[in-house]
Amino acid sequence: MLVFVSGGFLIASNRLPASDRTELQKYHLWFVGSFLFGTAILLISLFVHLYSVIQARFAIRKMMRTLLPDEKYVLLKYVHSQTCTQNLQLSSGVVTSLRGKGLISNVARVGRFNEFAMTISPYVYDYLCQHPEVLDGAQEPGLDPFEVGNPFRSSSH
Repeated sequence: MLVFVSGGFLIASNRLPASDRTELQKYHLWFVGSFLFGTAILLISLFVHLYSVIQARFAIRKMMRTLLPDEKYVLLKYVHSQTCTQNLQLSSGVVTSLRGKGLISNVARVGRFNEFAMTISPYVYDYLCQHPEVLDGAQEPGLDPFEVGNPFRSSSH
């Protein structure tokens, strides 16, 4: 906002009559300074945002190389069904692990008996579709005897 206001004053000062321009000239350095300061802040914010996006993508790529076979299996179901949403049980350690890594997330806070719609990150889905070899070695995890039903029973919506 600061950039637009100070830039507007700088542009407007050239279009004013000479008598009004002298009054505005007193503050010319302030307008130029605030314009440069605002532009610098804007560019720094843009750089920080781009850096964080690039850093997150590299972290996800690195994380993809360290996935466990049962985590690969869950992600493989997203790719094979060509959907971004699966119904998974939150009590599953594998689902919790993938959520903690930021690869999948809850779609809603309401679900059916511990079964919630989970969506895969768009960048992760695209990466897995382009690099299916990352999911080589995926194994269906064994069922925990204390869990009700199969935590990896999925129904695509």
